[in-house]
Amino acid sequence: MMQSAPVSIMTATSNDSTSFKSTQRQLTVMLVTICCAAVCLQLPYTILYLLNKDKASMWPDDLDHTTTLHAKIYLSMKVADMLATSNNAVNFVLYCVSGSTFRHSVRRLCQKRRLQRQGGRYQAAMIER
Repeated sequence: MMQSAPVSIMTATSNDSTSFKSTQRQLTVMLVTICCAAVCLQLPYTILYLLNKDKASMWPDDLDHTTTLHAKIYLSMKVADMLATSNNAVNFVLYCVSGSTFRHSVRRLCQKRRLQRQGGRYQAAMIER
């Protein structure tokens, strides 16, 4: 009986170690993915910002060409700004897809809150479980 206790402890330690490595790997993949998404979504705006900042010194003062160029840069900056802003939504989706703990916490938070009508106003009320 004394010999079986160390074996079960070693098995538990081995399972804990494997679980820890799996969690660390999941976390690493999630963070690398989020960083890559942030770079890809922010880079167009950064490049266009730098081009827009120095556009007067980079291109000649031809009025027709400059007006068209400014309009193209402005439109491109608006699209790039939408991409950069979408980074926040993409982060939420990536956390939900790759993080089981995050999904569980969001689900629990949504289940605990409900709208309750009190005095003509809607207020968030915590449901005790």
